[in-house]
Amino acid sequence: GTIPATVTFSTVTGEGTTSLRTVTAGPPPPQGFGLGFPPTYYDLTTTATFSGSVGVCIDYTGVSFTESESNLKLYHFENDVWVDSTASLDTVNDIICASVDGL
Repeated sequence: GTIPATVTFSTVTGEGTTSLRTVTAGPPPPQGFGLGFPPTYYDLTTTATFSGSVGVCIDYTGVSFTESESNLKLYHFENDVWVDSTASLDTVNDIICASVDGL
């Protein structure tokens, strides 16, 4: 029904296709990090070539959390390690954004 994520590339140097797959399981989160309910992992991939950073925003409407919403973080799995890549959090519109160097 809805589009749960937006992706914004700084500079696209070659055309390609960007796709999103959501799943309920993935690499274990960092210690002390709690997933929302339902737990959701976003697998973004692209065949486009690009330079610079990529902005990724997730609409988390309908997801509940045991902790305060103001504590939300968006992590990116890089080189087998979760990295906090949070760039902004809008708790009014339920949107969290990250800035990453690759997908």
